Amino acid sequence: MSTSAATTTTTQTYSLPAIGGGRPSTTPTGLQSSGSLDQFASFESTPAIGTEFAKGSVQIRDLLKSERSDEYLRDLAILGE
Repeated sequence: MSTSAATTTTTQTYSLPAIGGGRPSTTPTGLQSSGSLDQFASFESTPAIGTEFAKGSVQIRDLLKSERSDEYLRDLAILGE
């Protein structure tokens, strides 16, 4: 005599929160550039790549050695948002 066992499968669906928790930004306007990099020739190459600086217009080593290096680095970081 054979016995067959019935199995029941339950499927649960989970939804993941949006990146950033789906909450609005705590800073409504976001970070604003000080404009320190405006003096260097730049262009928006593509949305994926972002801002590029024209060849010879700026060297990162010069920005890092500058007295305004903190301001330059902050503005570079804001470009990456």
